[in-house]
Amino acid sequence: MIPNSFLGNLRRFFPKSLRLKQFANMSTLIPPVAERIDHKTHVHGEERNDPYFWIREKTNQKVIDYVTKENEYLEGEYMKSTAPIQDQIYEEFKARIKQTDENVPYIKKGWYYYSRTVEGKQYSLQCRKKKLDNGQMSDQEEVILDLNKISDEENLKYLSLGVVRLTPDQNTMAYSLDKKGDEIYTLYFKDLTTGEQLPGSGKLTNMGRSLQFFNDGRTFLYTTLDSQLRPYKVHKLVMTKDFDPVHPEPLFVEEDERLWLGISKSLSEQFITILSGSKTTSEAWVVDANNPQDDFKVILPRIQGLEYYLTHHGQHFYIYENSNKRTNFRLIRIPVTAANNIKSFDESNEEAIEQVLEYEHTRHIEGVSSFKDFLAIWVREDGLPKLMIYWPSTKSFSYAHMPDAAYDLSPSSNEQYETDLVRIYYSSLVTPDSWFDYNVKDKSLTLLKQKQVLGGFDSTLYQSERIYVPSLTPNVDIPISLVYRKDKRIDGQSPMPCLLYGYGSYGISYDPSFDILKISLLDRGFVYAIAHIRGGGEYGRPWYDDGKMQVKTNTFNDFIQCAKSLIHNKYTTASQLAVSGGSAGGLLIGTCINMEPELFRAAVLKVPFVDCVNTMLDASIPLTVTEYEEWGNPEDVDVYRYMMTYSPYDNIGNAKHKSVSYPSILVTSGLNDPRVQYWEPTKYVAAMRHWFEQNDNKGLIFLKTNMGAGHGGNSGRYERWKDEAFVFAFIIKELGVQ
Repeated sequence: MIPNSFLGNLRRFFPKSLRLKQFANMSTLIPPVAERIDHKTHVHGEERNDPYFWIREKTNQKVIDYVTKENEYLEGEYMKSTAPIQDQIYEEFKARIKQTDENVPYIKKGWYYYSRTVEGKQYSLQCRKKKLDNGQMSDQEEVILDLNKISDEENLKYLSLGVVRLTPDQNTMAYSLDKKGDEIYTLYFKDLTTGEQLPGSGKLTNMGRSLQFFNDGRTFLYTTLDSQLRPYKVHKLVMTKDFDPVHPEPLFVEEDERLWLGISKSLSEQFITILSGSKTTSEAWVVDANNPQDDFKVILPRIQGLEYYLTHHGQHFYIYENSNKRTNFRLIRIPVTAANNIKSFDESNEEAIEQVLEYEHTRHIEGVSSFKDFLAIWVREDGLPKLMIYWPSTKSFSYAHMPDAAYDLSPSSNEQYETDLVRIYYSSLVTPDSWFDYNVKDKSLTLLKQKQVLGGFDSTLYQSERIYVPSLTPNVDIPISLVYRKDKRIDGQSPMPCLLYGYGSYGISYDPSFDILKISLLDRGFVYAIAHIRGGGEYGRPWYDDGKMQVKTNTFNDFIQCAKSLIHNKYTTASQLAVSGGSAGGLLIGTCINMEPELFRAAVLKVPFVDCVNTMLDASIPLTVTEYEEWGNPEDVDVYRYMMTYSPYDNIGNAKHKSVSYPSILVTSGLNDPRVQYWEPTKYVAAMRHWFEQNDNKGLIFLKTNMGAGHGGNSGRYERWKDEAFVFAFIIKELGVQ
């Protein structure tokens, strides 16, 4: 436990005198000042004034001028001194990463498919080689898609590949591209026998990222987007040489604005599924993939609060579902013939329902993959991902055992139905990205490839740990995964500069995986730590539910407790602690530095969701309605008042201590971001800087806007490395690391 006396006197670890010295050489910086124009609204009897509302006017040149000045301010005098370290770190990235490389090929219908990178090229090449009669790969390579060529020919600043699907005969490829970063895709078709584009390429626009071919190789389904960028329609189109490129009438329309549509095809290739789902409710429709003229059949009509997901195996659909408060899901099966006839998943009322894997509150089912003779069940237990194998013929289970105590594990490319092998991705904080084939019969792991780390990397020089921190909730401990160089913490008592990362939303688990870029920090004496806080999915659905909606503050309190524990246990000090989070993780960081600003020395908020109240009050903004099940709808007065207690934009300067000294803050943004609109981070920086000025605060805050990208930043790998080197240089400068 952390003694209360320590928590109550934490500020002594970061006296103001140290901070003022850091700012002594910054007096010549003159930051841009955003104009304040009153924009008043009334919500639940309260007047709200958003003086930076005008920043939402993307077509207003004044907005572009302002974000441009912010970029110039950051990259000018302040970051100019870090240019050598930026260059050095960037060169370290390039020297450490094998730039000409290829991933592990997978087999599908007589071909080996893989992607590869070429030194100096921003994007991967999608390639294939013929499978010979002896099972080996042909020497003759086909490059079926080269994004570098497309980018060069069209002089694109951004290019992202969406969906790639091949017809069953492997002769025609459909692929979609986003050329702005707004996640709106355009569809293209390529004849792989001739290498030529097919008529209609580039004419089907406003695409989502779902597309599947029926087994006739001519009929396909795809999704299109509404004004909120929600995939809400499924269309069916039959390919001809001169097919009509206009979107046909939709086959399926999802009217509920909370739900998104997706399309999948079973590995058995017997069924295509349309899934309509939100964060709490789902509904699945299936059709025989051999009969595109057939009608879809619903597995179970939607029930609010019930989620279910299916896979096909033999004569059954296997379904993991969470009815009757089975929050972590159980596995059942129904006959294929029972589709359209199930009224509930209660086996006492439905003879067709058979339980396969009973519910365990400590085991969360995350996915099920069907192969000809077995099922691979991806579960989470004890805060870690695990792989279970189920044999329908004997109704028996087994686990695949992993080599590390803490790790990241997920399915890789599994495209063969008749096989005894499951392809998996595996890594840990000290184990580079690795791909294995797990043999389900003899339970052996065969290493196919481990990503090479150049420059003499020695994993034995680094130590990974998993520690547990008491939360403010009784009997709830928060895991922290961390890694550092052993020679930098010889006595176990030497505080080190630290980068603490957190997310804690949407039930997403941030498992301890290898990050080749972080070596540049570890080798400079950093501890890198991941806080596995509530709101994530590390301990299944209850862990997620305990950090969302009206208990969202658990997420922030957990993160603060993690930071305090790292200081108390002498991994770091407040003057050596940097924190980082992106998107919803940016909301986390923005809230925590409002709550305990002097706990941190530097903060990085990447494309942060920091204006959550204003955004969630505006149903016209993409994702707002679908996010009601994550944050709540502030049209409800209780939800509104609760969100107002933590919204970063609305709580600047509201720390529990009267004397507030913020860390130095770097905020990033994408002008074309469809998930967190650019104006959120921009308004936040303007408001924070105004508060600094009004309160004679010496804090520094910077905004870096990518003028040609979206939520994920730059699309080219070299540009992404430069961005990360920039962030590392900011952290190193602020923590005073030599």
